Amino acid sequence: MKIAIMGATGVTGLVVVSEVLDQGHDVVAVVRNPDKMTTTHPQLTVVKADLTDSSQLVEHFRGCDGVLSAIGGQGGMFTPCDTYTTTGKAAITAMREAEVKKFICMTAWGTIDVPNLTFIWKWILKPTYMRNIVKNMAELEEFLQNDCMDINFTVVKPPRLTNGNSSSKPLQVSVGQLVEDYETNVISRRDVAKFMLSCLETDEYDKKLVSITSRKE
Repeated sequence: MKIAIMGATGVTGLVVVSEVLDQGHDVVAVVRNPDKMTTTHPQLTVVKADLTDSSQLVEHFRGCDGVLSAIGGQGGMFTPCDTYTTTGKAAITAMREAEVKKFICMTAWGTIDVPNLTFIWKWILKPTYMRNIVKNMAELEEFLQNDCMDINFTVVKPPRLTNGNSSSKPLQVSVGQLVEDYETNVISRRDVAKFMLSCLETDEYDKKLVSITSRKE
């Protein structure tokens, strides 16, 4: 496959790029600053674009089998965040023009409060450091669900991310805001990248919010 990746120079984005390349696919990394791309590979093309401007994305999306977004926002109680919606809406507009149907992005568990959210997430992080990021994540999810039924989107929702190795066990996967009866509330970026890529190869999770986490080793 040929896959466009947004947010490719971030901490998670670099892992996504690595995983997609490791599985033998061609990557178009669409980035604001190509100098931040630390990966080199014969199947990697790095292009510069404003990720909030759909007109700059169309040419890079043409011919791709899907778009993966590993874009993340900046935390802070008083730091505004519209990163998820501005880049997400630009991506969808460009995908429609480029005739690309698969969009896989990442938010987090519990962007909307549901039972069984961890205490630290619901009562400490969400109301403070993460509140503007989570609010914008939820706005992106709402946009996709309400206005993008012509796109085969999947919103991948992990809990706390680590830089560890891939798990030796299958992930726990649930459609919705979190994994019910979860064994752990952490997952490696590598496992998130693998799952995001797998969503391009199936229609099982099309038009769904899908929560994932690791099992106990």
